[in-house]
Amino acid sequence: MEIKQDEIKEVKKLGTLHNSEVKLVTLKGGFHIGMGKKNKNSKTSDILAVGSHPALVSHQISKKYNQKFEQVMVKSEKEALPSVIEYSHNLNSVEKNVLGLDIYAVKKNEKVQFKVTKHNFEIFSIHANESVGEITLEKTEKGRIPTNIDKKDLSKNLEKTIQEYARNNSLSIKKKF
Repeated sequence: MEIKQDEIKEVKKLGTLHNSEVKLVTLKGGFHIGMGKKNKNSKTSDILAVGSHPALVSHQISKKYNQKFEQVMVKSEKEALPSVIEYSHNLNSVEKNVLGLDIYAVKKNEKVQFKVTKHNFEIFSIHANESVGEITLEKTEKGRIPTNIDKKDLSKNLEKTIQEYARNNSLSIKKKF
């Protein structure tokens, strides 16, 4: 993959892996790439993970490299990456393994986004806010949902994910749309 300098919006430190720096490269289109050395003896940086959100890139690197990845410490809560909870277990094997779908809840402060990705590209999301004892679903953002994805099944899986999230956090669900 060749990335031209004029396509890059920002490069910043994401953390360390094998005592080497991991960089987060953000492209002008909003896509994010985690770059670093895959093992201790690597001479060059490689793509470690890609995604539509920095927190998803960090989550993928943490998952893939287990205890070896250390996310950079931030100076303030404002700079911190959101927490990511994976809910891909709510998808069937065809959706996960053949279609390449994943479901995540990305939470920062009281804001939660339920994201559906296809091969790490976001195709759908639901925005929500948490407040005392409830989660309010506010809006959906439809990307380009491929025609080979059953929208009814995807909707059921997202509903199951939101219910599981609410149950795990002792929240009632309220819809604003």
